[in-house]
Amino acid sequence: MDDKSILPRVELMAHSTGSMDPANYVVVGKEFFGHFTKLCGLKPRERVLDLGCGSARMALPMLDFLTPPGGYDGIDIHKPNIDWASATITPKYPHFRFHHADVRNTTYNPNGPVLPHEYRLPFEDNSIDFAFLTSVFTHMLPPGMRNYLAEISRVLRVGGRCLITFFLLDDGATSLVRAGKSEFEFPYHFGTCAVRDRNRPEDVVGHRESHVRKLYNRLGLEIKDIHYGNWSGRTQKQICEGAVTGFQDMVIAKKVRQGARSAARPRLGESFWWWMGKEGKPRFRETGEFKKAA
Repeated sequence: MDDKSILPRVELMAHSTGSMDPANYVVVGKEFFGHFTKLCGLKPRERVLDLGCGSARMALPMLDFLTPPGGYDGIDIHKPNIDWASATITPKYPHFRFHHADVRNTTYNPNGPVLPHEYRLPFEDNSIDFAFLTSVFTHMLPPGMRNYLAEISRVLRVGGRCLITFFLLDDGATSLVRAGKSEFEFPYHFGTCAVRDRNRPEDVVGHRESHVRKLYNRLGLEIKDIHYGNWSGRTQKQICEGAVTGFQDMVIAKKVRQGARSAARPRLGESFWWWMGKEGKPRFRETGEFKKAA
């Protein structure tokens, strides 16, 4: 496929990538396709799930790679992107399907009726070979993140793999953030996450790495590798010479057993983001506010 033959309008491209540069759009898609095949062992006849597919940036490099019975399902909360991909790609490649999920997000879909911790993927158990999420959990608070990860575990077959990007807050990243060397500050802490903006918390979300590791284990997902990105200010030498380096942290895992669905449930007394009022003021249920870091 000629990459220039199928490209979204610049406003759709910008909505899902933050850039209106077609060259960057194509380059990043090809870069991740390389990760899928080289790091995750993606094969042409496998079934792929792209959760948070945006304007199909990751789908385009796979159009001439995936062959039936393999196929691709992309899901996104931004309906114009889904409408464009469904009208432009699916007629030519019917094994590529796109689905709208009207899930609430304070930044990207504030009026969505479905809360992230309530969403259920429209696929059968053990039906997906490879799932990936890029720049999704970097915009999602812990209850939604836990539910999405539990849903990924549910639909993955045993032996299936997933690649998910995060801003992981381990000791190294936290030290660099405090030293002012990272791309983002995370001044507001809440439970197992920290955010840049307490009024728009889903703009940028960092998750505590120790919590992420425990959650993967509870859900039957064995972490095979973590490739730390340079968002935190880590240098190539700190990341390790020759390691894959991108902007976000990349977690690669394999489903080794059925996981515990209880891992996805909101915890007793846990606050989570709640969109209320005509004025669109964000408020918390239950126990209160993000706390300023000491």
